[in-house]
Amino acid sequence: QILNKALCTSTIEARGEKLIKNKTVQQATKALEALIKATYGALFKYIVELVNESITVKQSYEDDDVANWRGNRLAVIGLLDIFGFER
Repeated sequence: QILNKALCTSTIEARGEKLIKNKTVQQATKALEALIKATYGALFKYIVELVNESITVKQSYEDDDVANWRGNRLAVIGLLDIFGFER
């Protein structure tokens, strides 16, 4: 119900008054498409970062007889998203 309200209505508040206006079908459709695009983009970025983090190679090195660990990105997977939402 909250998602429906967010996609199908606009709320304007001024001088302590609140006006709630229903969006047209076209406006609601555009709002839904924007939400889907943002969700897809965030999920795609998260998955790519997760994969790249999982293939990070840990190497040790000695500095003044103290063992330190650092992550070196010797391998990275880059993906190009060509699906797109443009019409």
